[in-house]
Amino acid sequence: MRLSFLSVFLMLCMLSAHGKEFQPAYFYSPEEASFTGTIQIKTFSGPNTYERALIFILDQPIVAVARKEKDDFINDSKENVQNVHLIYSKNWKSFHEKRARVVGSLLSNHTGHHHGDMLMDVKSIEVLK
Repeated sequence: MRLSFLSVFLMLCMLSAHGKEFQPAYFYSPEEASFTGTIQIKTFSGPNTYERALIFILDQPIVAVARKEKDDFINDSKENVQNVHLIYSKNWKSFHEKRARVVGSLLSNHTGHHHGDMLMDVKSIEVLK
């Protein structure tokens, strides 16, 4: 089932009618999204080890809208998304506590190794002043 612009608009109207602050809507991959916020490096404990992850704290919460294609069993629509686990393979240690703009494709988190409300496969990071 494909979500039309009208159905997304109606969903956002229903959210705002219930007293919630407006949250912009973004689609999952292959669409690209661009956000501003603060990057943090967080450590998460696991059963046998610790994992470090790049977590992006959004300036404004968003709504993630899933397009329910017949072969998409992973992505779910979510509202009030505030923390995004960044998938970024380049040197990321210098980004800690920096304000930035990130661009990439959104993915739903679906394993215990995914932290945050959702994932972003990062195309670029621009540190802001």
